[in-house]
Amino acid sequence: DAIDEVTRGYRGARLDHCGIFYRDAQGAGVVVEAIPPRVVATPLDAFLRRSKDAKGRPCVMVGRVVPVYAQLAPAAVTYSWSCIGRNYDKYFAENDTALYCSELIVYSYAHANNGKKIFSEYPMTFKDPITGEVSKIWYEYFEKLGVAVPEGRIGSNPGALSRDVNVAIHTQLGDIRGAPAL
Repeated sequence: DAIDEVTRGYRGARLDHCGIFYRDAQGAGVVVEAIPPRVVATPLDAFLRRSKDAKGRPCVMVGRVVPVYAQLAPAAVTYSWSCIGRNYDKYFAENDTALYCSELIVYSYAHANNGKKIFSEYPMTFKDPITGEVSKIWYEYFEKLGVAVPEGRIGSNPGALSRDVNVAIHTQLGDIRGAPAL
């Protein structure tokens, strides 16, 4: 919830997590995701059970890269798979071996595109949009880690990815906070 408090996604959706979906060799749906404590491959049904709306439906937006970059998807999936086991990036730091959820997607597609990023990154914010102050939960989170809040550090987040010009949202499952109801 702390992530979706400070960012907004497609059509106002409050999105706090993302991953890369693919079908394995047996046809089963799998999501590669960076989630504490590390990058893992999660069966689709387990991924969908994690977040439900008031009617018990999964809360998920499904996006794809735009057609001009569609050919990168297989290589991005392969790269994301190679990241399984890496630590979760609890510091939201760039250029280390640990990864947070949207960073996994940004880097997977950059790797597939010969190192050139296709998704925009922005100065990250941990500020409450109403008060303009760093949210108490983020302040306490980074204080426990013994580091300063990385306000303004360049990075990504699930909401920004959902609004990126190189992503087309195709489906919304369930009623997602902030987004128009289905």
